[in-house]
Amino acid sequence: MGGDVGPSVFQWVALPDAAAAAAVASRCVLVRTVVDVWASLDSPQGVSWEQFAAHVDATADDVTATMLADLGTGSWRADILSFGKHKPYSPPQKVQLLKHWSKLLWAIPGPVDLTEPEQHITLLEDYGALRRQTAEQTKTRLPRRLFVGRRVCDGAGSLLHRYSLSLRPFLGRTALPPDLAFLLANYAHVTRGSMVLDPFCGSASTLLACAHFGASTAGVDLDERVLCAGPSRPPGQASPQPAQALPPHLSSFPGIGANFAHAGLPPPVALVLGDAMGLLPPELAADVSRHTSLDAFLDAPLDAFLDAPLDAFLDA
Repeated sequence: MGGDVGPSVFQWVALPDAAAAAAVASRCVLVRTVVDVWASLDSPQGVSWEQFAAHVDATADDVTATMLADLGTGSWRADILSFGKHKPYSPPQKVQLLKHWSKLLWAIPGPVDLTEPEQHITLLEDYGALRRQTAEQTKTRLPRRLFVGRRVCDGAGSLLHRYSLSLRPFLGRTALPPDLAFLLANYAHVTRGSMVLDPFCGSASTLLACAHFGASTAGVDLDERVLCAGPSRPPGQASPQPAQALPPHLSSFPGIGANFAHAGLPPPVALVLGDAMGLLPPELAADVSRHTSLDAFLDAPLDAFLDAPLDAFLDA
C-alpha cells in the first residue's frame, strides 16, 4: 500500500494475484505487510473510525459481498495497525473501535480465531508526520487516512532480524547493515543460480544477502585484518550458537565462513586476499571460471569502482 506522491509509509501497487504479492513481498525487507484494500477515506482535517465505518456501511450489499468474497469460510480476526500514533490502543479501546464495524464483521461467515486465524481483517490508520504538535494536540488529533482490507501476506522484514549484525558470529569494522545489503541484492536482480562478485567484500555482508536469494558468491578484499580474522564479538555481546565446520577452502577465512554457516547458507566459492583494482587476480580467475559468468557485480558504495574497467571482471 501507499502514497506514490510525497513521503508516506504506504505505497499503492497493482499485482495480478496473491501469489505474485507474496513473491514480491518475500524480497522486500522494508515492507511490513501487503493489504488488499477494500475501502479508504482521507481528509487533511482528520477522519474518525466512526465516520469511516458509516461510509463503508452505506455501500451496496453486492459491494460488501465482493469485499468479503476472498475470505471464504475460514477463521479470521481483526488487527489494527497505527502509523504516527505514539501509544497503541488498549484492549478496551480496540473493542470500542471494532464496534463501529459490527455490520461488516458480522457478515463474515467464518469463526473468529484470535490465535491462529486463516485470514486477517486489517484496519490501518495513518496520522502522518508529527509537526510542532503539543502533547494535548497529539492526544486529540484524528488520523489523516483510514483503510480497511484483507492482509495478503507479510513483507520480508523478519530477514533484518535473522541477519542482524548483533547475531553474527563475526563482525568486521565496517559491516554493511542487512537492510542495505538486501537492497543491493534486489537492485542487482539476484536470483537462484546467479553468480555475484563483490570486489571490496569486507566481511561479506552483501554476499551474505545474495546467498540468501540463492546466488553463488565470490569476494575480494585488500584488508587482511577483516578477511582473515577469526570469529569474534564486540565487547559485552554474546555469540550465537557455534557455527558449523567450515569447508577446507574457507579455512583461511574463519570469520566470514562462520557467518555463512550460522545462516545455513553455502559459503563463497572464492574469497581472495588481494587488491581488486589490479583486476582479476589469478586466484579469482581459477575459482570463478569453474562456475559461471558473473550475473552481478556489487559493492557498497557502488561509486567506489565506477572508474575502473569492469570488462575483465565481467568476462570472468
